[in-house]
Amino acid sequence: MANNPLLGQLQKRYGTKEGTRIYLTIVPGILSDFKKELQGKPEGEEITETYRFEDGGGGVVVKGSRTADGQYKIEAHLE
Repeated sequence: MANNPLLGQLQKRYGTKEGTRIYLTIVPGILSDFKKELQGKPEGEEITETYRFEDGGGGVVVKGSRTADGQYKIEAHLE
């Protein structure tokens, strides 16, 4: 899962300290929720979800799919 670019995007938008806090506290929940969504989808089907921030500053767009062997392919970026 390629999240280092997401961390950089969060730090650029919210500052180093706040961006890191969001990455460490909020993003894991977003990814966990997204994996649950993928579990109910057929393997290979790609889905995209946008998770909005409460501050109105946009959101995280997560795109991914589940492979036949149960692995997840997930990409996330700021909207």
